[in-house]
Order: sequence, then C-alpha cells, then structure tokens
Amino acid sequence: VSMEGSSSLGYTGALRGRLGYAIGAHLPYVSAGVGIAEYEHKFDFSGASTYPNHLGKVPQDLDSRERYVGFTIGFGMENMLTRNLVLRSDYRYSNYGSKSFSIDGFDYDIRLDSHDLSVGIAYKF
Repeated sequence: VSMEGSSSLGYTGALRGRLGYAIGAHLPYVSAGVGIAEYEHKFDFSGASTYPNHLGKVPQDLDSRERYVGFTIGFGMENMLTRNLVLRSDYRYSNYGSKSFSIDGFDYDIRLDSHDLSVGIAYKF
C-alpha cells in the first residue's frame, strides 16, 4: 500500500489595528486583528485499490482546499530615516484554528498557525 501526501499554503491576509506611541523618530506599536488563510492538502492512495484499510474499505483520494479564519497579534517599529523615508520591521503571529477531516475511518486534524517577520522601507510623499 502506498500513500503520497502534499500540502501548500495558498494565501494569507489580515485586517489589523495598530496602537503605538511616537518617541522622537521612532514609533513602537502593537497590533491585533483577524487573519484569513487558504490551505490545500492532498492524499493520493494509488496502489491501495486492492488493499482495504483496517475497516475493510479501500481508501479514497482526498483533495481539499479550505479557508481558515482566526486571529493575528504582533508588534513592530517604524523609524524615520529622513523626512520622507521610513524603515519598518514587524512580527506577526497568526492562529487560524483547526479543522477535522476523515477519509474512510482515517481521522485527522489540521491546525494552522504562522509566524511572520517583515522588514521594509516606505517613502512618504
């Protein structure tokens, strides 16, 4: 019996609010909001067509694409380099929750969360 599986994260997004306090040319902040992600997972039971599982069934292939909605929290810093140039750094933790699945008696859960670190430069007009 053979089984191949794969998974991929399609997209992530967030709608966040920020609360910060300017200290000279620096703006430290915390953020929180709602996050959304699309996750795809596949199981291919090729070669299992003649071998039943422990329940006496032949496993079915699975191709599932699910949308997960959860929360996101984080913190960051903006630094004014010049009057128009801003250096940004941001950390965000997102927890999208979990979902349960079943393939002919094979039960499993997928829990989706992420840690993201971003750095960027912005130009203010």
